[in-house]
Amino acid sequence: MTDAFQYVIDHGVTLTGLTIGPNASIAAGPSVTTSVVRDSIIGGNARLVNCTLSNSMIGDRVTLEQVRREVTVGDDAEVHGVS
Repeated sequence: MTDAFQYVIDHGVTLTGLTIGPNASIAAGPSVTTSVVRDSIIGGNARLVNCTLSNSMIGDRVTLEQVRREVTVGDDAEVHGVS
């Protein structure tokens, strides 16, 4: 048995200081800075800054700043400072 480390990153994603996986998917266009993403799906054109996400679903055009927990956020939303 092998441990699978899987993730998918679409075109046009800007990544700076990202730790990703396992089982993460990032759609086209997001900007992710100084964040950890695991077992999560990040929608298109989202913006994550200083986040630690696990078991999360993030919609399109979402801004998350300093979010450190499991979250589900729909399209066109902003969330700041949730631990």
